[in-house]
Amino acid sequence: MKNYLKVGIAIIVISIVLFSLNQFIPQAHSYSTGPPIDRTGSPSDIYDCTTCHAGTVVSATGLITSTIPVNGYTPGATYTITATITGAGINMYGFEISPQKINGTKVGTLIITNSAQTQLIGSGKYITHKFAGTSGVGSKTWTFNWTAPLAGTGSFVFYGAFVSANNSGTHIGDLTSLSTLSILENTSVGVSDIVITNNRLIYPNPCFDKLTIDAIVKADELADIIIMDVAGRKVKEINKINLIEKQEINLADLTPGIYLLTLKTEKEWISKKIIKK
Repeated sequence: MKNYLKVGIAIIVISIVLFSLNQFIPQAHSYSTGPPIDRTGSPSDIYDCTTCHAGTVVSATGLITSTIPVNGYTPGATYTITATITGAGINMYGFEISPQKINGTKVGTLIITNSAQTQLIGSGKYITHKFAGTSGVGSKTWTFNWTAPLAGTGSFVFYGAFVSANNSGTHIGDLTSLSTLSILENTSVGVSDIVITNNRLIYPNPCFDKLTIDAIVKADELADIIIMDVAGRKVKEINKINLIEKQEINLADLTPGIYLLTLKTEKEWISKKIIKK
């Protein structure tokens, strides 16, 4: 009887120990078949892969690329998006990407092109890996398509979170990388030296340090000018200018790149992509 009692106690002790270990030792690759939604690290999602993978987050550039032209997407067109992550000595990877406005609104339509390795989650707001799409030697690449939204949607960002897992049996030592790709809407057929927009001339485009706004129809009206970068951040604002004459906008303080200029009056609201060299 005593022996049975000893055996019973031993079993209980072992069970408690195993339960405790299971609670406190991170289990590897819990989401090898795909993570939950809201893990891209975007301003709206908040979360990233470190909610399940131990370690710090690093910011990386160039992990998301596309066939979208530098002057922006054409509404309704379909483009190829490529996601690539590298890691020396790593053989297991994961990702989650979502095209979003800064408030979290989904932009466009994600399209699966490799159903064996990728999948849509969150009602199509996110694309992520499947188990068959996690293996790679030193790097991993996923591709998918994206169809642009209706005209007037404007700029947005592809937000992505990537995991490089060391396959050690736990999540300790795994690396999470966050990367973004900012996209503009192409609001013109092409870029010309002089752009006619409604009753305004905006030139030259591309420009260097100065941009001119001229009125075709002379009217004594006040306007506000707002210039935003590709991430949707306001970088310059000029209020209450009189459009009865030409107005020169000084862009010397802006770094070379693509911007969105919005001109607002009581009668109209014009947005135009400009390029500063």
